Amino acid sequence: MQPWRFLQRGDRLYVLHDEAASASIWDPDHLIAHIALGTAVENIVLRIQENGLSARVHLAPIPDRPELVAAIDVLPVGSPDVEPEADRSLAAGIAVRCTNRKLLERDPSIPGRLKDALALASAMPGCSAHLLTDPDALAELASICGTSERIRVVNPIGHREFFQQELRWTPEEVERTRDGLDIDTLEMSLNDVAGLRIASDPRAMALVDAWGGGSAFERFSTRAVRAASAVVLVAVDDDRTTSRLMGGRAAER
Repeated sequence: MQPWRFLQRGDRLYVLHDEAASASIWDPDHLIAHIALGTAVENIVLRIQENGLSARVHLAPIPDRPELVAAIDVLPVGSPDVEPEADRSLAAGIAVRCTNRKLLERDPSIPGRLKDALALASAMPGCSAHLLTDPDALAELASICGTSERIRVVNPIGHREFFQQELRWTPEEVERTRDGLDIDTLEMSLNDVAGLRIASDPRAMALVDAWGGGSAFERFSTRAVRAASAVVLVAVDDDRTTSRLMGGRAAER
């Protein structure tokens, strides 16, 4: 769920964490939300620079107000203590970026084509980007992702969060809520969608859990990672809120 709210005062934009929107049993200390908020901050900075201005970013500026994750000043070019000028092609990609879940053949040229993107992400202070291409490493990561997905869906609380709060079943629901996960973007077969509808019934999942089942839910995440030409891992120096936000900014690049 989109965890951000914005408030403008003059030439300053405040980025606020909407904890109610991002609340999840799987994210008790807001790690995922902070990463997402960091991506939003990065896009704002890119748009400011694209319009011929500069941005000064204050991350987590008030320690006892954790909901305020950033304050961004819009300033003339040449102002002190502003963000370094970013590659202008990054801003151009904001409007066309999408999540592509299609399963394709591995492309050996992908790692080489990602060198510039890795360098841009690693240029973010306190961050480093690492490329994972080894098939055995990808298989191990796929197994971790698949197991995590199964645990999330079989767990009653995780089941409710996914099926009742995140998943959007119809175009009308997508337009009405303007958030969540559109089932039409999941690249699922008709059989998969039918299975997902059955699984949306908590009574059915209670039986699956009692029988020790649920391995089918591992397949959705596992096959995506196994089919990937590469996976990029972004690492940060520590677990502070500011580091998480910077990690999100690096990942957005």
